[in-house]
Amino acid sequence: MFNNLTHLGYKRSKKEAFGFYLAYLFLIILVGATLGELAAITFGDAGPDFATRMGTFRAFVVCTVLSFLILKKKGLMKKFSSFVYIIISGSLSIIGGELLGLIPVAYLTTIKRAKEKSKEIASADTKPHNT
Repeated sequence: MFNNLTHLGYKRSKKEAFGFYLAYLFLIILVGATLGELAAITFGDAGPDFATRMGTFRAFVVCTVLSFLILKKKGLMKKFSSFVYIIISGSLSIIGGELLGLIPVAYLTTIKRAKEKSKEIASADTKPHNT
């Protein structure tokens, strides 16, 4: 369930994608809380409004960058749908932070690589058709 978490081009099962979601959610929250506490100590308490805006910004950046990196590793950046997934991930992260923004990211980990798809198409073309 938690195998190959840093291998972004890996095709995951639904169970592995859920593990990816949980692991990255925990990691992002942990790192965000640590950096937020360091910022509060360093710059003083800027208030809850500042913390909320920084958390939303962090969620947006992390989710869009993860979406981009996964699609790039899978060789799918030439497809228009790839940009739609990145936009959806970023939009959901603005609405609900990492909790929602990581859902499309986890889904992207279940998609096959472009090379695997082209092999399937090529093997389907070489099979004899029954008429």
